Amino acid sequence: MTEAENAVAIVKEFLVASMIPDAERAATYMHPEVKITFTGRPGRWRARQISRSLTALATSG
Repeated sequence: MTEAENAVAIVKEFLVASMIPDAERAATYMHPEVKITFTGRPGRWRARQISRSLTALATSG
């Protein structure tokens, strides 16, 4: 498997975990100290907050 194929596989696993939803598992695919700023949302979010937010979006109406 090439480096690019490995990266794609990791992203796919993250997305699958996010959509199940399994926030705890999804968070394991991100560095524990990751901080992401979302447009329109105050502050930076950590891995578990991001995963929980994605799973909430996936399960909302």
